[in-house]
Amino acid sequence: MTCDVVVVGGGSAGCVLASRLSEDSDRKVLLVEAGPDHPDLTTLPADVFDASEPTVEHDWGYTADKELDRGISVPRARITGGCSATNACFAQRGAPEDYDGWVALGNPGWAFQDVLDDFRRLESDADFTDQWHGSGGPVPIRRHPRPELNAVQVAFLDGATALGHQYVDDHNLPGVVGVGPSPRTARDGMRMSTAVTYLAQARGRPNLTILPDTTVATVECTGTRATGIRLLDGTPVPQGLPRPREGLKAVPRVHSSLSKSRRLHCSGPRLNEELKVSGPSSSLSDPKWSSGDETDRCRGPRAVHPRGESIGTLPGRGNPLIRRPRSEGRGQKRTW
Repeated sequence: MTCDVVVVGGGSAGCVLASRLSEDSDRKVLLVEAGPDHPDLTTLPADVFDASEPTVEHDWGYTADKELDRGISVPRARITGGCSATNACFAQRGAPEDYDGWVALGNPGWAFQDVLDDFRRLESDADFTDQWHGSGGPVPIRRHPRPELNAVQVAFLDGATALGHQYVDDHNLPGVVGVGPSPRTARDGMRMSTAVTYLAQARGRPNLTILPDTTVATVECTGTRATGIRLLDGTPVPQGLPRPREGLKAVPRVHSSLSKSRRLHCSGPRLNEELKVSGPSSSLSDPKWSSGDETDRCRGPRAVHPRGESIGTLPGRGNPLIRRPRSEGRGQKRTW
């Protein structure tokens, strides 16, 4: 199996990335997903189809704060489409000042005006057509009108407005604060994940291969360059790597924030120098993470904050712990 790009993780972002990258017919793309894939809507599980409530039946089973005996669930989907295939379908954007705050912290290109075009490009809003909303994107957006609300929801809206809260018909309009129906990625009762929107429009492309039910153990590197991946059963991908000068153009790693640190940790010292470039003190220097059987050693690696501080054991079925960030204010850095 040879390819130009490997996308690790077919979640919310991975499906988008695989779809967009495979638009170039000369680029061979491989999408690897640990969970199952349902290319035919007729085989889509009923709870994944149903947009009325979230489902946790297709999940990694992570829990947080086990040491405190609180047993807080941390839903992370294990299915093509990721959490967009199991969540509550809310499509509510962040506050513009948060995006602008990221730029102030040294992240150019993330201002609200910079990302607004991307928001508009991905969506097809059924309720609004103006400078804030898109109409030609693959992801449908709509808000439930009053006749579709149940009695409890109607009572809540009426009670909130009676107390003086502003009624808001569009929560994605910058600057609004109030009560009203949330924009959702649902159509005709169906959850419109990135698997049934972005990825669906790319499935027929001969240059896109989807490999479901396949767990990635490590990222393989030559020097500081990612050249492939190794599956949990030890299989290298791509098999029969091209000559170094014709190596992979990219190995995008679009795991969730939980899985990414775990995968990099299990990749051993080969990524040590690469990680130093971005600042964190690496926990990858111990050779045990790249020798012998890595399956058992991937159960509870330590996650590392970008400032180099350990933030506890990465959640997993065997040894979970998450420390939640404490906000220092809107648009500011978060401390752990």
